Amino acid sequence: MKNLLKVELYRFRHSFSIMKYVIWACVGSFAVCIFDFASAEEKVSSEAVLETAHFAFFYILIFLICIIAVYIGREFKEKTIYYEYMRGYHPLEILGAKISTCGIMTAITVTLLTFIYFCLFSVPLTGKVMLQLLLIFLIMLHWCCAAVFYIMIMRSGIWGGIVAFIRFVLLEGVANSVLLICPEKVRKICSLFIVLDQSASITQGNISVERALAVPVSFAVEILILTIIYLYMNKKRDFA
Repeated sequence: MKNLLKVELYRFRHSFSIMKYVIWACVGSFAVCIFDFASAEEKVSSEAVLETAHFAFFYILIFLICIIAVYIGREFKEKTIYYEYMRGYHPLEILGAKISTCGIMTAITVTLLTFIYFCLFSVPLTGKVMLQLLLIFLIMLHWCCAAVFYIMIMRSGIWGGIVAFIRFVLLEGVANSVLLICPEKVRKICSLFIVLDQSASITQGNISVERALAVPVSFAVEILILTIIYLYMNKKRDFA
């Protein structure tokens, strides 16, 4: 596992320059918000900066799915040297290496850039804002890790990316539409676990105890389910 992680970290830094694309995706998404602020006649409030971050996160989600899909998908499509190297490891070890880079490191990068974005507009770094950043990190980690799982399960960058897009964009949109006809109590409980709703509520400052707890719980539940599916799809220890 240690050697596999070293190779993955080296490839992550040098091959495809994934971090460069992640940074540009975040900068481009936040630039759209900054452009809107530049045309505003009044001084931009901290609340407005936090609220518009949600729209940037939606675009970042789409970009992250595409970037991770291309990065991991190349190994399955082109059968690279790294693909051959992975074959001797247990599927969980391979998955752990991918999550450490495409999941954890990518989520940390997006969160740091979000922090810089807040600082550009002098958003007060209060306890509430720091809690927002922590929850934003968990949401980004949820998106990135789930995308890795879907791609590894499908063993295809294209199909894995499509499944991730359907899961986080289309299905959650349908779920929100269905919840409109549900009783209010059911709607409130279910909306706590819809990731895009989590992002919107947290950036808007609507952080209740239930919402704060729902973020890590929804992340843990989905990852647990995907781990079971991944292990079922990879019963053999050989990656091939």
